[in-house]
Amino acid sequence: KDKDDPAWAEAVAVEWLPRLLQMLGGMVKGFRPAQDEVGKAKVIAGIHVLEEMASERQTGSPAEQLLSALTEGNSELREEVEGLRQTTVEKKREKAKAQRDKM
Repeated sequence: KDKDDPAWAEAVAVEWLPRLLQMLGGMVKGFRPAQDEVGKAKVIAGIHVLEEMASERQTGSPAEQLLSALTEGNSELREEVEGLRQTTVEKKREKAKAQRDKM
C-alpha cells in the first residue's frame, strides 16, 4: 500500500471518489454493524493511504472523516486506525532523519 504506486494516482483521479468517501462515512457513523463490515473488508489501510495523499480531487479530508466515522464507538477499529497513523508518523520521522543525516 505504497501511496507512490501509479495505481493509487489512477484511483485518486476518479472524479466521484471524494463524494463516495463522504457517503460511506455517513452510512457508518455510529452504526456498528456497518463499521464491522467495512473492517472485515480489509480496506482500512487503503483509506488511510487516501487520507495521506495530496491530490487535486482532495480525497484526504473525506478519507480522514470516513476513518473518524468508522472509529466512532468502535474501539477495535480505533486501535487499527491509530496504529496505522502511528506507523506513518514513525516512517516520516525515519525518512526525515535519513535526509538530515545525508546533509
